[in-house]
Amino acid sequence: MEIDMIGIEETLRIKLEELRNRARDGKKGLVIQQCIDPLDRAQDESHRMEAASLTERDRELIGEVAMALERIEEGQYGLCIRCEGEIPARRLECVPWATLCVDCQGHSERTKGAGAKPRKLEDKRRDSEALTGRMQQ
Repeated sequence: MEIDMIGIEETLRIKLEELRNRARDGKKGLVIQQCIDPLDRAQDESHRMEAASLTERDRELIGEVAMALERIEEGQYGLCIRCEGEIPARRLECVPWATLCVDCQGHSERTKGAGAKPRKLEDKRRDSEALTGRMQQ
């Protein structure tokens, strides 16, 4: 399967413009308004937090899409940045800003979560009992 570079580049340019517009619109939603009602303040704060989180992810994606466009210009598009192997065309069609092949992406995802160990039930129970004891004092 061959990569349609013209189609991919156009898709990336459209995505980049969409993300920039969304990030710009998201910043408009961050305007602080004075609300008297506590319920309205809570709802406004929730909307601001959501907008801020969306714009942060959009900024990350803007960087990834821009990097993909640079890689096209440099003739490096479609090569894994870790192992330098080819990224399958199907993967690039689904995620045109992908920088890792399937194997390297899987390895990256597995090692990200390696530091987070599930807590044992007895640890959770002990923490809960300690907290309850402090609250009763």
